[in-house]
Amino acid sequence: LSTVFALNSFQSCDLNGVRAYSTLDQSGVCTLGTALVDYRGYRVTAQTIIPGKLSVLSAGILEKEQDQLIVYGSNDFGKSVVADKRYAEILGKSAKALRIRPHKVLDKSGSVVNLLSSVDCKGIVGNDNRTYLLDLLNTFPPDVNYLGGAPAPVRPVLSETMRKLGYPYVHRHLLPSVRQELVDFFCNLRQEEFVRKAAEEFHKIRTTSTDAEKELVKSDEREDKGPNIDVNGVLLLDSDSSGKSIQQFMIQEKNFANSQHSGAVGTTLVSKIRKAMTEGTDDLDLKEAMKRAAQSIKTFKHGSFEILFNSDAFKSTVTFAKEEEENLKRDRELIQEICEFLVLEQIPAVIDDCVNFALIPQDGRALVEILHQR
Repeated sequence: LSTVFALNSFQSCDLNGVRAYSTLDQSGVCTLGTALVDYRGYRVTAQTIIPGKLSVLSAGILEKEQDQLIVYGSNDFGKSVVADKRYAEILGKSAKALRIRPHKVLDKSGSVVNLLSSVDCKGIVGNDNRTYLLDLLNTFPPDVNYLGGAPAPVRPVLSETMRKLGYPYVHRHLLPSVRQELVDFFCNLRQEEFVRKAAEEFHKIRTTSTDAEKELVKSDEREDKGPNIDVNGVLLLDSDSSGKSIQQFMIQEKNFANSQHSGAVGTTLVSKIRKAMTEGTDDLDLKEAMKRAAQSIKTFKHGSFEILFNSDAFKSTVTFAKEEEENLKRDRELIQEICEFLVLEQIPAVIDDCVNFALIPQDGRALVEILHQR
């Protein structure tokens, strides 16, 4: 790593992580007050201290004799990992809010440790009994388009389209990271895709069911010898035909109701799917439709939508538990997808908006803000 560039990236990513956890406004999650100051070519980090832990350095690095202060995370890049129950309770909600996938790693003794953040994140309990989080630089996924210099076992294998563009680049450090805005935007698009796919599958299931009912009606009509009508025009049903006729009548009524309310069903189906994503549903057809959509989108939650990222997926120093092999493969694919989305979709869209005068950045700062928002 290039020390200067890596340190600058470390500080920027750490600040983004502090900002992300601070905006959650969740009780129990305590971060250090952090500020970055760029002055005459130098970047200075200013941080508050943890009560009673005065020897904690501004970069979040502990002195050797204070390694035992860490009750969560790792201070040696994943070789020794600890997880305190207090942090498991606290980070459970924040991990879901920040779209972080809980994952299991092995420490140097071979013990399985369940993490709800990046392995580099450190947890320290201050003398005020508050649970503090340090080193939040890997809160969000790495940008694998710039990991061409990563060790061979974790070097990303990108799509042919990306390789033609020259990716992955051999960057001057191995700490590139995507922004929270991109993660949120990408997940929102995937959620809309999931809802649309679930609606399509729901219509297919209902259409198949209706076609089967129509075929049953046709079969019954071919077998029916015709209705018995008396002199007053009253329909007479014998014991053999009454059941079939009633069944036909019920099916016809159902089809008529469906045709009358098809517009209303179309408008409420999306809200029905969204409600089922959070509260569940007893509708078997809707459950099956959501299951098919989840398989198509490849979400982590069986039968519903959930996209979570594992920012440790491309770290050579982290040893994952055996049961994480399948999920780890999906983790890497998902990170590659969001990085490819940035290059092939988002950046060209911003350029098109600028060319068409939909966006008119006045200066470099305005351009940076636009890029961060998009």
